[in-house]
Amino acid sequence: PRPPPPPRRSTPPPRKDDKDSGGGGGSGSQGSHEEDVKRMKISEMRQMLQAHKIDPRKCLTRKELEDETVALLNRLKHKADAKLKQAQREREAKDKDRATQRAVELVQRWAKGKTLRQLLNCVHGYRGETCPLSEAIAKRKPQNNTGKNVWRGVSEKGDHYLGVQASSKSILKAYKKALVLIHPDKFDLNDYATSATATETFKAVNAAYSDFSNKHHR
Repeated sequence: PRPPPPPRRSTPPPRKDDKDSGGGGGSGSQGSHEEDVKRMKISEMRQMLQAHKIDPRKCLTRKELEDETVALLNRLKHKADAKLKQAQREREAKDKDRATQRAVELVQRWAKGKTLRQLLNCVHGYRGETCPLSEAIAKRKPQNNTGKNVWRGVSEKGDHYLGVQASSKSILKAYKKALVLIHPDKFDLNDYATSATATETFKAVNAAYSDFSNKHHR
């Protein structure tokens, strides 16, 4: 006698969770609302609609009552999500305002009474001088294959400290290099404190350069 054939493997039926979660978050949430509403009593659905100023008497069948309740729940969820996003935007705006205010005060104290030459020495870190962005510049990753940080200083050969007798050419060269160092686009925009500090430092150096350029032309 022939041996009996092996039993056929039956494919498991798809889960309801997979069906509800498919097609994006909106369809999944709507499907979950429909499942919840189907388990509700007619009196509960009518009370919910009346609580939100919707007349349940216009729904003649249970299906119409369920559809109206699902639509209400979807509107409520949409409003809740919108409020949550609005609150998050307001928190981010407040964080940016506080970071900008602190950056303005910090940079003003740093740049007060300094000439362009002194500001450039601080930006490039010559002879141990620092600026509000020194730590952020030092944390940058190496930009070339040699493992060196190409954003440190105008040149690594010799001491390029800008003294009192520094020429306009050397100051202009250091100024152009400094703009690359402190440009706001070089920093993480999501870091509000560093980004605001870079913006204010950039403004302070440009303002000092305008004064230097006017005096030099005169």
